[in-house]
Amino acid sequence: MSLKLSMLKVVHVTSAHNRDDIRVFDKQCKGLSLAGLNVTLVVFDGLGDAVADGVTIVDLGLVRSRLMRFLICPLKAYRYLSKNIDDKTIIQFHDPEMLLCGRLLSSNHAVVFDSHEHTSLQILARDWLPKFIRPLVSKVYSIFERYTFKKLMLVITPQESMTQEFSSYCRTITISNYPRISDYGYQPDESDEDNSRRYKLVYAGSITKARGFDNMISLINQLRNINPKYQLHLAGPISEDCYNHLKSNHGLGSWLFYHGMLDQINLRKLYSRSGIGLIMFEPIGQYYMANSLKVFEYMLSRHVLVVPDFGEWVEFNEKHRVGFPFKDNDIFNLAKSIDRASLEKLTELGNKNRATVCDCFSWDKEIERLINAYINILEVSV
Repeated sequence: MSLKLSMLKVVHVTSAHNRDDIRVFDKQCKGLSLAGLNVTLVVFDGLGDAVADGVTIVDLGLVRSRLMRFLICPLKAYRYLSKNIDDKTIIQFHDPEMLLCGRLLSSNHAVVFDSHEHTSLQILARDWLPKFIRPLVSKVYSIFERYTFKKLMLVITPQESMTQEFSSYCRTITISNYPRISDYGYQPDESDEDNSRRYKLVYAGSITKARGFDNMISLINQLRNINPKYQLHLAGPISEDCYNHLKSNHGLGSWLFYHGMLDQINLRKLYSRSGIGLIMFEPIGQYYMANSLKVFEYMLSRHVLVVPDFGEWVEFNEKHRVGFPFKDNDIFNLAKSIDRASLEKLTELGNKNRATVCDCFSWDKEIERLINAYINILEVSV
């Protein structure tokens, strides 16, 4: 059976992401619409209904607190979807709190869950949960997740290791969150006559202890003991304890910079002015997995990487040679290795990293795989 793309209708539902989220809207919804699919995005932001880039956006109203999001959003979504979406439309959820809604709809609809992260593992690293209760919450969620996944048409994961784990009890596919190559077509800052990029370290993403905040601060301190030219640039949402540490640091604004939340244009500008991309996660939760979007963003920006020396990161660095391995008890030697690397070596490695992503890690291939997965779902359900 052959299906025309114009016949495919899909509704994406998110309670935790912005309507213009890069992954949900820009890559998936917009990409599917450009391919000819009929796409609707359901959100909960209070900004009203709209049509953007061919995507119909339905707003079910703002829900402010995390607790209310968990309780109210699934109910609102179920009420809307059960009344307005026919059984020939694929429904794709993006957030764990929507799993119960997906389970209830799965008896009459083709339901897909896009598992952006390994939630049961990430619960172990959630700062907003008391540490003593995290293992219990993780276990309970894992049981509920397994039960629900069995009832869905498809579970999407961003990591091959997650796909292998989940495939023992549900239908699963890996759709990696790779970057679009066309978004990173610029050249590094041409004004870099003093080779300052090599002295600028950057991290973009959620800034927490688990994601390596203390390790990054230790590294920049060691590097500045060697050469005061080194700088650390941070961007993204930051935890309260990390922010308080930044405010108390005398280097803030001179060699330690916090840029806050940046849009994609300004983030790429920050990347273009930096030379070393940091991934210095702690060995907790899902941080042993190596398929992180920021890795490929760094590489497309011709960065040399610092990556963990545990989990999948070891094999990833051995295979692609992206930069320096990081051992949390040996930051002193890591700093010496970075400083001793010649400019020629760093430039060569940065260019190779960009070429690797262009050849192997493009979103264009992933959107094609997602469309084919939809076609397979409808062919099975017809």
